[in-house]
Amino acid sequence: MASSEHEKNWQKTLRQLHGGEPKNEFFDRVEKICPDWVKMTREHLFGDIWSRPALGLRERSMITIACLVMHGFDHAGLKVQLGFALNLGITREEIFEIIMHVTHYGGWPTGANAMHVAMDFFASMDQSMEKEDER
Repeated sequence: MASSEHEKNWQKTLRQLHGGEPKNEFFDRVEKICPDWVKMTREHLFGDIWSRPALGLRERSMITIACLVMHGFDHAGLKVQLGFALNLGITREEIFEIIMHVTHYGGWPTGANAMHVAMDFFASMDQSMEKEDER
């Protein structure tokens, strides 16, 4: 695949995941010290993998959440994916159902950890929305 096609694919995918123009402070920080890592992640992960036609972004998002829940240690990554999921129309109920399902395969501590991360993420998001409503 030509580099320009990779760029179009990853940009389109990230716009859809972010629900608009992507803002990623993490990528911006990493790009200053290791630009090749960011380039490979954007082009391969988002330009190739997330852009494959057999599954939609919604399904890929649910799978990614399940994988991160199963790992049990990537709180920052799980929070990012929770935001992506909401932008793709995945409901909180569906997210909690994914966590409950994975809990039975990954273990209760892993599931409880993911529940805490999700509850904190949603509480923070609700608090931000309430502050915006007050303005």
